[in-house]
Amino acid sequence: MKKEKELTPKEVKKIVKKTREEIYQEVLDACINKQLEPYGVTIEEVRKKPKIRKFKLQLKQTLFGFIKYPTFFEEIHWYQFYTFKSLYEYEEWKAFCIREMKNKLKITEAQAEKEFAWLNLQYGLKQKYGNQG
Repeated sequence: MKKEKELTPKEVKKIVKKTREEIYQEVLDACINKQLEPYGVTIEEVRKKPKIRKFKLQLKQTLFGFIKYPTFFEEIHWYQFYTFKSLYEYEEWKAFCIREMKNKLKITEAQAEKEFAWLNLQYGLKQKYGNQG
């Protein structure tokens, strides 16, 4: 019988090395999962169903004033439906994302903050604290 040649650790690393795009996608998924953690939702579930049905309330004038009626359903994107409930939650998510980017993408703090700004603009949840509408 012919014996198979064993691979050295360096050769194995060369074969399974991930591309920069794959690493970036992993970091993106980790960041989105972190912000959706309080809701028990993951990025995989969001990809399957990116829009959420929500009642749209409409004011109707009556004899005694205005009444809110749920008149129809409205489909909104997941990043508009879920919100950060406190500034602390947002700051914790921001620190997590910057740390992940620095460690996995091997970039500087300033570059990570710039990448985070784009991530927050594109996929960040609304910030709704206290009595904000």
